Amino acid sequence: METIKVLELFAGLGGFHIAVNNQRDANIQVIKSFEINVNAVKTYQENFGYDVISNRNILSLSTEELIRQNVNAIFMSPPCQPFTRLGKKLDVNDDRCNAFHHVLKLLPRTPNIQYLLIENVYGFESSKMRENMLEILQSSGFYTIEFLLSPTDFGVPNSRLRYYLLARKNKKFTFCKHDPPSILKEFTYCTCGGISLHDQSSICSNCQREVNTKISSLVQQNTGNMKQSFLVNTSKLHSYLDEKTDIEQYAVPDKILLRYGNILDLRTFQDSSSCCFTKGYTHLVEGSGSVLVCNRSVTIEEAYKAYNEFKETNSEAALNSLRKLKIRYFTPKEVERLMCFPDNYIWPKDLSDKTKYKLLGNSVNVHVVTLLVALLIHS
Repeated sequence: METIKVLELFAGLGGFHIAVNNQRDANIQVIKSFEINVNAVKTYQENFGYDVISNRNILSLSTEELIRQNVNAIFMSPPCQPFTRLGKKLDVNDDRCNAFHHVLKLLPRTPNIQYLLIENVYGFESSKMRENMLEILQSSGFYTIEFLLSPTDFGVPNSRLRYYLLARKNKKFTFCKHDPPSILKEFTYCTCGGISLHDQSSICSNCQREVNTKISSLVQQNTGNMKQSFLVNTSKLHSYLDEKTDIEQYAVPDKILLRYGNILDLRTFQDSSSCCFTKGYTHLVEGSGSVLVCNRSVTIEEAYKAYNEFKETNSEAALNSLRKLKIRYFTPKEVERLMCFPDNYIWPKDLSDKTKYKLLGNSVNVHVVTLLVALLIHS
């Protein structure tokens, strides 16, 4: 069996490392990882030891060192800010692309690298940086396949749409026949041998079986066996939440309730989805993540009817109407679970909740990348 030795770049909290450890029927391990954020490095060391990770700038990585590390796979989640609205979408003109571009330029001179897994934010797929990346990979002999996937595609009640690229050198992905490359959201080939489906039909023209064209089905059919402890069951939010959380400690402040009440993304224990949690969670309001309604004896509709009735004329009455809902933030542990980190994941004792939210907001979803690692090496 081939041994796959992984270099984890922009390692963050080690989501790819956990995904590698979740592989059961493969000889794969993380050999070395690089991360520049001191708090991320401390957390990584708590969970994976002190010898694996280096607190270094990736721009210092050379061709000779990449060869000397004796790795044949690179997994990475480069900075997303160049491709986001808040990051001004400067794309290749953003200095935060420099380290990613540096790694790509090393690949033509490092024949030992046979596998790549890259994650980035939704929006990367339309960037100049992606064009540059694909040009380098294809000229270096890599076959590539791209996805836009969210944990909700796999039953995890958290929306986190992300771009993913899998690449293998001189080894095609047998389940996919598309040229030129396109980003997969649906799969239009049967796993019996990659035969095209009938037009406007979900019946395979080769084996006559009905085919589920959802991308999640493709991934799960081609990923081999996962460790049983990793498998995620489709469930509602309550499975990821702590019933005994101190509501006062994590309560949404009155000033936020009063001013931004109508744009809060409210969720209940029985909901089966939540919004993407970003590094700005708890200090940014719109688009940074959901908040939780803890009082089940008051309906959201009646509370907001009173809030909107009194908001302009009686701020205290408006505020009291929302206070009754007992709205709180998701705790770092709950966000961690929705990101599919294992329950035994450890945080350094001196890290604040704000720091934990920031690190989690920059992380990969462990469930999704676990499946993609398996797809990369098994399919």
